[in-house]
Amino acid sequence: EKAKSLQIPITKYKYIENGYINQSDIDTYKTPIVVKSINESGGRNTSYYEDKTSLSTLLLKNQIIESYVNGTEYSVEMLVQNGKIIFSNITMYNKKYTQNILPATLPERIKKTILDYSTKIVDGFGIKNSLCHAEFYVHGDAITFGEIAIRPPGGYIMNLLEMTYKSNFWKLFIEIQTMQAITPPISKNPTYSAVWIIHPGQGRVNKIEGWESIQSTKGYAGGRLKIHPGDICKMRLGSGQDYGYIFFTDKCPESLIKRIETAEELLKVDIDNDPNSLHLNK
Repeated sequence: EKAKSLQIPITKYKYIENGYINQSDIDTYKTPIVVKSINESGGRNTSYYEDKTSLSTLLLKNQIIESYVNGTEYSVEMLVQNGKIIFSNITMYNKKYTQNILPATLPERIKKTILDYSTKIVDGFGIKNSLCHAEFYVHGDAITFGEIAIRPPGGYIMNLLEMTYKSNFWKLFIEIQTMQAITPPISKNPTYSAVWIIHPGQGRVNKIEGWESIQSTKGYAGGRLKIHPGDICKMRLGSGQDYGYIFFTDKCPESLIKRIETAEELLKVDIDNDPNSLHLNK
């Protein structure tokens, strides 16, 4: 409602406190319809429905239905001091929940609009001192605001910010929160950085190949694999759950995508996902 009052475009939505989705809602919001909780993050308790029959029998409680937004996700990380944005970065979600690249390369008009919206959001929502991030979806020339989170970003973006701008953003976050004067990072000609967040799926790990080869590839800037043969990987319920990550840096964002694609080809995690063999409670 606040975003609408600020004339910032959002997707169509409806809050359902307790009840079924009626046919007129299904026709208005069109499939796929997004159903999500109002108090979760990182994609938790978010579902997508194509089938109208299943939608009409769905009982919701304290949830939102939304029109699906077809576009690439971007986030704007901002250092805000005394109500003013003193630093901003745009991150591209190359693959949702698994691959982030920053700074994003965008047409200047799109970049300017996103940053203008971010300024209106900081001012309109009354954000005074924070390291926060706003999320947007871009489809052609259309820009849709997703959310504002008044906290540091997840998905290892804080690590990427440090690699790209050569500044400790956790330290900057604390200094802003404690009302200290800070010098914002310099953003001229930054290094591009990326992360591949690893989750091989639910199941028992039988065999892992390629991890050592990835560490010797060009552009590799660090990483960690958190699983070994015999370990159990649980179902991924949110973007904050992972079993490893790999960082890459390069002078060219297109090269970063190629580095990640190479890593995806090299890393082979053989998973036994037979539910009878998992024993996830042990």
